Amino acid sequence: MAFMIFDIAPGAEKEVLEALESDEAVRDIYVIAGEHDLVTIVNLPEYNAVYEWLAKTRTLPNVKHIKCYLCMDTIVPRKVQK
Repeated sequence: MAFMIFDIAPGAEKEVLEALESDEAVRDIYVIAGEHDLVTIVNLPEYNAVYEWLAKTRTLPNVKHIKCYLCMDTIVPRKVQK
């Protein structure tokens, strides 16, 4: 699993979101406020698959930059009380 942080050209969010939504490796997409535009959680089987995914996704029109953070371990989240 990897977390990908995207910088997207202004006004092109919808186009990039549509491309990511159709990608089977993308588990979740979050639109964020601040320095960056999107965070995605990507499920890929190995490091080489992450590299290939990044190489392909960086060529999408209007994707200016992607930061990749590989998940090293998963901790079971606490249940939130309502």
